[in-house]
Amino acid sequence: TANFLGFSRQHLLTFPHHHPAHICCALASMSSLNSNPQAEFDHSGGGDSEEGALTDEQKLELARALMLQSPPGELLQVASDVRTLLKDDALLNSIALDVFREYNMEQMVAVSLPESSGQVLVTKAGEIDSTHFLDPKRNQVVTVDHIKQTCTEVRPAEEHENTVAVMQSLRNSTEDELSSYAAECFPSAQVAVYGKLQGSSQKLTMCISSAKFNPRNFWNGRWRSLWVATLNPTFGEWLLKGNVSVVAHYFEEGNVQLQTKHEYECMVPSKGAEADAAALVKIVRTEEQAFLKKMGETYTNLSETTFKDLRRTLPVTRTKFPWSNKAHSLAAELKRAR
Repeated sequence: TANFLGFSRQHLLTFPHHHPAHICCALASMSSLNSNPQAEFDHSGGGDSEEGALTDEQKLELARALMLQSPPGELLQVASDVRTLLKDDALLNSIALDVFREYNMEQMVAVSLPESSGQVLVTKAGEIDSTHFLDPKRNQVVTVDHIKQTCTEVRPAEEHENTVAVMQSLRNSTEDELSSYAAECFPSAQVAVYGKLQGSSQKLTMCISSAKFNPRNFWNGRWRSLWVATLNPTFGEWLLKGNVSVVAHYFEEGNVQLQTKHEYECMVPSKGAEADAAALVKIVRTEEQAFLKKMGETYTNLSETTFKDLRRTLPVTRTKFPWSNKAHSLAAELKRAR
């Protein structure tokens, strides 16, 4: 029996197969594929394929795009829908593991450690190989099952895998500061801080990932922020670059998705490990909270700005209906029409 995404066909048949909200949401996000002329598919036919039929490569490109743009917490549902559309488990299996791995790293998915000992983020900065990721807080390496989004094994990190000694103090101080901020503003957030040498420069990567899943009430969402600080030893300054991404999906009797990003860049003088950690996280806090406040104000004012512009002020006749004079006669006409 063919396997799909690591599950047997019998197991997978217990999954719901029709999720129009999930699949439509992913389809609606494919504007980049549709707007790029080089990405358009050639339907002229060729070889032994029927005219207008997609090749296997084109089908896989569509399947990959759909799954990678799945809303938070809905990857398995979208994958199940893609399987139904593709009708070729072997073809989908050829890209499934790679797509799930890429999705988990891009979304900075948190996986639970064995024996409820905490969670660790799956990130590009922490990737050792395709299935092993560094847990810098606990100085260990975790093995990740990307399909099930679980941790299957834990081992101590080897010296070449762990944070370099010269950055350990800075990394620890930064994680303490970042964890304190995240606990205050994002109660369900997971934090990871990585320290590496990049030539003669020190590179500090700070990650925050906070997800809320409530499919019973038809909504899911995730906040992700990635901040990279690179020290210029010549000038004694950190170049700090930040990228904040928010995705929310609401799908009760409809399909609405919010996707917004914020980028920031600045220079920060270096004054020692503890001072640098406090200064860098202070900027992260200030910039993220300003972005969050601005986003909240924007959506609070939508009814008075964007939505108001979408509504027609007057009927097509450009004349207001005289409700006060016509209401009784209109009601009488409707009654006679019955």
